[in-house]
Amino acid sequence: MIDLAQYAEIKNLLDRIEAIEGGLTPNEKRRYLDMKGLYSEPCQVAFGDVRMLEVILRNVEIRKHYAIDKDKDTERTISFGRARRRAPR
Repeated sequence: MIDLAQYAEIKNLLDRIEAIEGGLTPNEKRRYLDMKGLYSEPCQVAFGDVRMLEVILRNVEIRKHYAIDKDKDTERTISFGRARRRAPR
């Protein structure tokens, strides 16, 4: 049985993201478009999809608040140095 309340919630989030689609990073836009296609017809909502869309909305608001330009500002990178691994004891 399809949970229509969850489906309505995800459709609402997709509509909200559609209004700000220009502010999405490439990976956010790819996930949004995948989910938009997946939920074009009523179906069971997968675990975590609602939270993921909420995180995308939150990220766009954070970038807007801190005036971070998704196209100009460098992406966050983490450098993992090449450390020697110890042998197990």
